[in-house]
Amino acid sequence: MNIYDKDLSKCIGCNNCANICTKGAIILEENQDGFIYPKIDLNKCTNCGMCIKKCPIDQQNPSFKFTPKIKIIKAKNSETLFAGSSGGFFPTIAQYLLNNGWIVYGAIYDNIQKKVIHVNTENTPLHLICRSKYTQSYLNDSFKQIRSLLKTGKEILFVGTPCQVAALYLYIGERPQNLITLDFICHGVASSGYFTKMIEHWQKEQNKNITNITFREKLLGWRHQVMKATFDDSTYAIKDYSSNYYYYAFTHNYSIRKCCFKCNFPRRHQADISMGDAWHKKDKEDTGLSIISINTLKGEKLFASTKNQFNIEDDSIDSWNINDAYHNYNPKKYDIFFKQYKRMNIEDLNKWLNKKQHIEKYIDHTRVLLGKFKQKLIHLISSFLSL
Repeated sequence: MNIYDKDLSKCIGCNNCANICTKGAIILEENQDGFIYPKIDLNKCTNCGMCIKKCPIDQQNPSFKFTPKIKIIKAKNSETLFAGSSGGFFPTIAQYLLNNGWIVYGAIYDNIQKKVIHVNTENTPLHLICRSKYTQSYLNDSFKQIRSLLKTGKEILFVGTPCQVAALYLYIGERPQNLITLDFICHGVASSGYFTKMIEHWQKEQNKNITNITFREKLLGWRHQVMKATFDDSTYAIKDYSSNYYYYAFTHNYSIRKCCFKCNFPRRHQADISMGDAWHKKDKEDTGLSIISINTLKGEKLFASTKNQFNIEDDSIDSWNINDAYHNYNPKKYDIFFKQYKRMNIEDLNKWLNKKQHIEKYIDHTRVLLGKFKQKLIHLISSFLSL
C-alpha cells in the first residue's frame, strides 16, 4: 500500500509522506491548479505503508481533558502590536520564547521562489515570520528538521494552519515538552501557483522586483488593511482589498485547496493555543484585537508567563465556537475558477473576477432591497388585517 490508496482530494500538502519515505520515492509537485500533491516513483516504492501511517487524512482528532480558555487581548507594546496582523499576540509570544533560547518555525515570503515557505529563526528574522499569509505555505523538510532538533533537546515553537499542526504531531509521533504549537482560525489555503502569478503580474506593472509582501498592513487601520509590496529599490505599493482580485478570489472561496471545502481539523484544534481576529469586538483605536483559545496546560503556562505584556480586553467568554470561522464552501466555485485560471492570462482572469465581483455585489444589494420590501409588505398586510 502507498499514498495513492488515499483519497488525494483530501490531501493537505503537508509533505509527511515524502519526509517519512526512506527510499526517496515520493516528491510533491505543483499541479495545474497551483497546489502541491504527492507523486510516487513506483520503481522505488516498496509498499511499506509508512506514508499512509503518517498521512493526516482521516486522522481521528485526539481528545483533551483540558477545557479551552478564551480571551481577547491586545499587546501593550505598540511596535509589537503593529508587527502582527491582529492584536500582536504572536509577535509577543514568539519574541518571549526567542529571548529564552527557543527556535521559532513559521511562514515567510520567499522572493526567489515567489512562494510562501516555512523557515526558522536560526537564519531568518522574526519580523518576516509575523503576520498572516493568504496562500499555502510549503513545509518542505521542516518537520524533519524539527524532529531532529527536538531529539537534541532544542526547544521549538511552531506556528501553522490547524492541519499543519496536526500533521507535525503525527509525524513526530508524540507531544514532547520542548515543542509548543500555535495555530489560527483558518479560512483555507489559496493556490500557491495563483499567488506566484499575482506576484509576477504586480512586478510587471511596477517594473520592479518584489522583495517582501505583506498581506495585511495596518496603514489605514486594523479594519481597513491593505496588501503591501516592498520592492528592491525600497519603495512600496499597496492594493486595497476592494480592488485586489487575488484577495477577492480567496475570501470568496474560488482559489482555495479542495480539502478546505470539507476540513477535518476545525472541530478540536491540536495546537497549544489558537489565535484569530476578534472582529466582533469594537476597537476604538482600530489597532487590532486578538482572540485566543488556550487549549492545553502547556498553553496556559505559556500565556501566564507573558500575561503582563497584554491588555486583557475580555476574559469572560465561556466558549468560542471555532467552527464559526468555517464556511459552507461551494466546490463548484473551485471548478469554475480554475477552468478560467488554466486558460486565461492573469490580466484576463482579473477582468473575469471583476465581473464576478460586480455581479455578486448586485445580487447582495438586490437581496437587501427585497428584504426591506418584504418587511414593508408584511407591515402593510398586518396593518390591513388589524382594521
